[in-house]
Amino acid sequence: MDISDKEVIVLGLQFGLKPADLVSVLKSYNSIRLDYSWSNVRNNKCLMIDCLYLYGKKNDTKITVKKAFHITQDLYGVGTKPNPNKWLSTHGHLLV
Repeated sequence: MDISDKEVIVLGLQFGLKPADLVSVLKSYNSIRLDYSWSNVRNNKCLMIDCLYLYGKKNDTKITVKKAFHITQDLYGVGTKPNPNKWLSTHGHLLV
């Protein structure tokens, strides 16, 4: 399942990111999902949520796993917990 640009903007703003931060999020997301060794440990939507969460933490937005779960639950009807630990050790170097 792909995630639309509108969803990225809505999620990013709700995660406390500035619009300029979303450029870095999108670059990282695309670098990871298009990497030859990416094994889809997380589907595209979950990977995007992981990237938004990591940038939120990096920029001190006070996002938490619990807040991210509630934001995604409100948007999709099903909450998704960020879980970058599943891929950070192998693809974390691709974060911009």
